[in-house]
Amino acid sequence: MRILPLIFLASLSACANEASAPQAEAPALLALAPQAPDPALGPSIYDLKVDLHDQNGQPHGLDIHAGHPTLVSMFYGSCKAACPLLISDLKRVEAQALEAGHSELRVLMVSFDPDRDTPQVMAGLVQDHELDGTRWRLSAPRSGDARSLGAVLNVSFRDVGNGMFQHDSVLILLNSEGQELARLDGLNQDPSPLLEALDAP
Repeated sequence: MRILPLIFLASLSACANEASAPQAEAPALLALAPQAPDPALGPSIYDLKVDLHDQNGQPHGLDIHAGHPTLVSMFYGSCKAACPLLISDLKRVEAQALEAGHSELRVLMVSFDPDRDTPQVMAGLVQDHELDGTRWRLSAPRSGDARSLGAVLNVSFRDVGNGMFQHDSVLILLNSEGQELARLDGLNQDPSPLLEALDAP
């Protein structure tokens, strides 16, 4: 199954009216128009309608970062092992992308433990990990939607009890239309495939 464009980290872990403009302005308007999805990349993840709320309690859809290349991953907030490392990997990729001039990059992390990952919990993670809340969204779906998203992203997770999950750690880079450009499976991987995909025309 092809994964749509956002960035995830995967590694098995038990931690769990458009007004008319003067003719002279037409080129600028065209430049701002959204691009059509590339059929060669498969469907857009944004076709999946999932209701999310972020660390600020604000509702949004998977297309919150539409128009921007986006790194996507799944996590759960009470994880003490793999998920903090996953966040570190995302921060490292973001830092290198910003150094290379990709200020348009955004990050979306979606919880598969929505019952526990309240906006307050996710806001705490943003603070604890010193994440840029204008660029990052830590979000939770309604109960039951996490499984659908995991299937679309090809991210496996399983509740093993005591508030812990066994799960994949995956980084997925999506293009501005929500189609997958590159993917990293596992923690602490070489981010070159993601960065090269960002640089590609």
